[in-house]
Amino acid sequence: MIRRLLPASGIRQVFDRANALEKQGKKVFHLEIGRPDWKLPPNVEQAAIDALKAGFVHYLPNRGDPALRDSISRFIQRQTTRHYDPESEIIVTLGGSEAICMAVLALIADGDEAIIPIPTWPHYKTIIQMAGGKPVF
Repeated sequence: MIRRLLPASGIRQVFDRANALEKQGKKVFHLEIGRPDWKLPPNVEQAAIDALKAGFVHYLPNRGDPALRDSISRFIQRQTTRHYDPESEIIVTLGGSEAICMAVLALIADGDEAIIPIPTWPHYKTIIQMAGGKPVF
């Protein structure tokens, strides 16, 4: 039922097709999902390796790593003088898609209309529908 209500993302369809072409040995320039085309800086790569070797491989709290949330709170306060409680007012997500989805699910209720400017990212319409809202372009 959910599959019928929430169609597959066109971006993901293009991504899947691009991956299939790459598996055939064809050169593909990815413009569909916002994937960086550069290597990680060496210090970032090494930090990830060090974290894995130190056993940092387990699930974190749903709101994100507490130390990172605390650091974000302090950074915001230094930059703006505003204080946000890292335990109740800051959430760390894996990416923009998750953050936008969480915000829409928090703000849109069944039957709410949500204005989407055009041109737009197709994900907005689907998330609003998932929340029970009505997209208005």
